[in-house]
Amino acid sequence: MLTDVLALVLLQLALGVAFWTVVTSSKDLSGGFFVLHGATVSLCLLLVWLSSGSGGGIFLRRGIGEDAAALGVLAFVSPRILLIAAIVTAAASTLAARLSAAPDPPSPSLTPSKNLFFSSLSKNLLFLSFLSSIVLLLSRVRVEPLASRPGIGPFWLGVGLVLGALLFGAAYVAMNVGHWYLVSSSLPFGLLVRATEAFAALALFRAVLAVVALGFVARGSTGEAGEALAVLLDPMRDGFFFWSRVLWGLVAPLALAPFVVKTARMKSNQAATGLLYVGLVFVLVGELLASYLTLRSGLPV
Repeated sequence: MLTDVLALVLLQLALGVAFWTVVTSSKDLSGGFFVLHGATVSLCLLLVWLSSGSGGGIFLRRGIGEDAAALGVLAFVSPRILLIAAIVTAAASTLAARLSAAPDPPSPSLTPSKNLFFSSLSKNLLFLSFLSSIVLLLSRVRVEPLASRPGIGPFWLGVGLVLGALLFGAAYVAMNVGHWYLVSSSLPFGLLVRATEAFAALALFRAVLAVVALGFVARGSTGEAGEALAVLLDPMRDGFFFWSRVLWGLVAPLALAPFVVKTARMKSNQAATGLLYVGLVFVLVGELLASYLTLRSGLPV
């Protein structure tokens, strides 16, 4: 169970960082910014492989009692192939980003085209890594240990996992954007403002999903989903972990988000970055608990 939790959280972080790095403007940021994030994605995916070992939910192809048709096209795609593709493209993206930040060649006229080529190549490769990662993540909702868990359906699980990944990635990338103002004082503050707004929006969406999925859909169910929710709320069973997840992973980032956005709009990048460090810790704790509870209950916690 613990290795599955670790692998799932690392996969979410890799996916989220890859997505927000791809959509971040490279016009004002140095190649080092993209090297850092490409390396982060590569390392997270490699740790997913190492933590999964020869088994675990990351490498299973289908759940107990399922036939191949239940997974559609995913039944014909090996999880190992998807993970290898994500690792290789992320590593290649890091190398391309490093080449885009290499020292100028003897002929200055070659520099713009070289930098532009490798910068574009880096983002394209990272986008391929993101695609492989999200297909792998979404395919996990129909395999063990989630396949045999009571829940409210793979759609809700998939949305929960993706939103968790995007929130995790948004907190990490926004924090690094704020830190990058120490590297380059010429960065426009619009980058930090947009990054903090993305973090705030994802914190809100994550909380709304939990309220709708658990407070309305699961609570209104009279079957196994309702029983699974009762276990989550029971203080003698998973209640402590559930309410800790709600407090640190949902309420705390949501309460912190307006202050982060306000300080960014005030062009106080050091204050905003400090708050984002705190927000990243909240999200990390929250997503670890969410993955643990989701794997136990089958609910999008």
